[in-house]
Parts: sequence; C-alpha cells; structure tokens
Amino acid sequence: MRAVVEGVLASQRSRAVAPKEGLEPLQFRLRGRLMDKWTDETFELVVVNTDGNTQPAASFHEYVRFIFGELVALRDAITLKFRGLDERDEDDEYWSEGLESLWGVDLRPGGGRGIQVCPCFGTGADGLVLAALQIPWPLGMLLDVMNVSQLDDLGDTRRRFETNKLRLVLSKIPRLSGVEYLFKEFYTAAPAPSTRDELQYVMDQLASSWMELAGGGGQPMDTFRSTIRCPTDDGFEAEGVLATYFDGARWAVGKAGEFPPSDWEGPEAVGDY
Repeated sequence: MRAVVEGVLASQRSRAVAPKEGLEPLQFRLRGRLMDKWTDETFELVVVNTDGNTQPAASFHEYVRFIFGELVALRDAITLKFRGLDERDEDDEYWSEGLESLWGVDLRPGGGRGIQVCPCFGTGADGLVLAALQIPWPLGMLLDVMNVSQLDDLGDTRRRFETNKLRLVLSKIPRLSGVEYLFKEFYTAAPAPSTRDELQYVMDQLASSWMELAGGGGQPMDTFRSTIRCPTDDGFEAEGVLATYFDGARWAVGKAGEFPPSDWEGPEAVGDY
C-alpha cells in the first residue's frame, strides 16, 4: 500500500491546478459554542499546483474538487495494483469490503515517526495523499468516516466505462497491446463534482453518513448542515452549522473581507448561534 500512496503522490501534479499568483486566501471559519466551549477558529483552504506547491484555493468548489480528485485517484490506484479487486464486480460487497480494508491500513512506520499525515484522517492512505492540504477538522471528520463506495456517486461512472472500453480496444490492437499503462493518468482523472448541485449532493452525502454514525454511537456532536451557493448568489459560497444536541457553531467559507466583523469578530455574543 505504501507504494500505491507514493505513486498517487508522485502523479499529483498531473491532477493539480495551474499556478496563479495574487490569490487572496480562502478561509474556512468556525464560530460558536461546541461541547460547552467557545470556539473561534480560522483555517486556510489550499490546493496543490502543478509546481508541486500549495496555493490558496480559488473557490470552495475547486477545493472540494481537488480533494475528491485525489481520493478517486487513490481508489483507482488501489484497484489497479491489487488485481483481485480489479477483476471483481464493483457491486460485490466483498469488493467493497476489500477496498475499504486497504483504504484504512495504518501506514505509519515505527509508530508514526517520519511520515506526514493529514491530522483529521489519522494514519490511512487518504490521510497521506491529502496531508499537504491540512484540512480543517470539521471537514476532516466527515471525510474520515466516508465509505469508499461513496466515490462511485461522484458522476464518474461514464468516465470509467469509456476508459475501460479504451483499454479493451488497445489490448486488441497488436501494435498497441501491452501499453494500456500509458493511459493510467487518464484513467485516474476525476471530473466531479463539477456543478453546484453535485457539490451540494456530495456535502449532503458526507454529512448524512457522518451523522448516522455519530447518532448511532451516542456522540453528542451529531449535526452538520451545509448550503452551497453559485458564485452569482448573495452570501457566502458555502456555509452551515456544526452542532451538538445542546449547542452549536456556524461555519462559512469566504475571503477575509467577506466576513462581517459584527458577526465574526470580537468576544462571544448571545446571538452567535
């Protein structure tokens, strides 16, 4: 599995965004009372560019798209590496269980020394491929409990069908037989979520899975809601609520100047949540 992760990281630039200077930092802000403690946190949302460096995400859409692009690349790389998984029907529950078990393997050498892991994920393959992003913990907790099968809902079914068809055609052409590996990057390119509605669907699915586990496990923090808007709409591009059964906090994504000081600055106020 370590070789699979290293391969995904090595090819990350091919899925990265174009370098762009002068981008204003995109912030994820969380403000309110959680677990009877006041919280006022700010995180910067970054993506990886084709130079291999991080830069501010141009939008929340770009940020989430990059995350899922890497997760889809990881899923496909695992499937290609472990041929037993590749040969199974993806609707087979054993296929899903096998992929899930590989997804969560602890890859830390020597108890975690000398390896960079995304703090919100822990020690699995997904934590390694997304380590550079330092994902805010409210988003990380959703991704941490995501079932790998949810990646099938990203609208990439048609892409996978067409790519597999291309690989089959190549294998039947004598002069090209055996060079299917040249199309590996095309195979692992992720096209979704590509619209506001798809992004809203993805966020809702993640929240639903997390809330189901949190509620079933008796966790007090059990509610996550999000609203995703088009760039032309008024208000934050993305915002919502993270709550327990007795208190909660607002979260929103925007540039620094888009957060009204009356709502997002200063000490705790009665109307903060």
